Amino acid sequence: MAFRTQPHLTAFSLCLCLLTLGDSARANRLPAADSRLPVSDLQADPAIPTIRAALGYDWATAITSHAQMERYLQELVKSAPDRTLLVRYGTSYEGRGLYYLAVTSAENRRRLEEIRTANQRLADPRLADADEARRLVAELPALVWLAASVHGNELSCTEAALLAAYHLLADTRPETQAMLEKLVVLIDPLQNPDGRERYVNVYRESRGRFPNANPLSTEHAERWPGGRFNHYLFDMNRDWFLQSQQETVHKVRAYLKWQPQLYVDMHEMGHNSTYFFVPPADPINPFVLHSQMEWLWDLGRQQAEWFDRRGFSYTTREMFDAFYPGYGSKWPLLQGGIGVLWEQAGTRGLLV
Repeated sequence: MAFRTQPHLTAFSLCLCLLTLGDSARANRLPAADSRLPVSDLQADPAIPTIRAALGYDWATAITSHAQMERYLQELVKSAPDRTLLVRYGTSYEGRGLYYLAVTSAENRRRLEEIRTANQRLADPRLADADEARRLVAELPALVWLAASVHGNELSCTEAALLAAYHLLADTRPETQAMLEKLVVLIDPLQNPDGRERYVNVYRESRGRFPNANPLSTEHAERWPGGRFNHYLFDMNRDWFLQSQQETVHKVRAYLKWQPQLYVDMHEMGHNSTYFFVPPADPINPFVLHSQMEWLWDLGRQQAEWFDRRGFSYTTREMFDAFYPGYGSKWPLLQGGIGVLWEQAGTRGLLV
């Protein structure tokens, strides 16, 4: 049986996670048959370009390159400058830009720097006493960082991040607008552009006119060294506390500039798998607080409830521990935030 890569499932998880943290006119209703959208009855503002309008193909029907990703991010910002901020926070070893896109309400966008600096006070107990901290918690929107494709050959994560950005900007429904009043969403759609570009080039060279679902076909067989690693063949999902790679150093600086309350690390696993989300397996790093584990359990329960409603298969706790501090979902826990891992079944292509 063939299954398409499903960035819409990860995007659904993104929107679900945002709705969990936030409070739950001119629009076009997209057809319910468009299952590539995380919410099929999305009421979309036609001023926000879809990926087809910007790049010429539909969601999940092609693999987006780094250059195409840049173009789409720029188109989103051009269409909604009052609700977005695109930041190039660094450069890869091969000279490709590293970006995050901030998405929020127009009011939050106007005072975005004020929100960021106030959140710095909230994150540092040396700067704000208990009374000020309580006031800041009540007044500030929560900061959520969505990070995709630290492994360059895990393809659907970048597509899902772009789809989530579109959803947040295009959806005119009141619940989404209310959510963005409560949140600043920082989307890093591609943490490892060099690895992804290496994989995309090999895939495009290897596939035929139509994608081949046979897992033994050439398009599913990466040539060494593959796209998982960066230019220096380092696994950057082991590098958060070592910070030995240029991309990691840039990313950590950007993270510490914002100190988000929630960091979501998006990955893929084998194509015969389902979907993994928190809580993690044992062992747990002893420096992770009990209150942080309560958050992970609560987020996992709510995500499970929504997956059950949609009939999505998933697993929790059975794999992916929370001990090593160099993982993207674990280092934020040691900074006082909540780090979440999502693992989507992958295809190493479009069809398997």
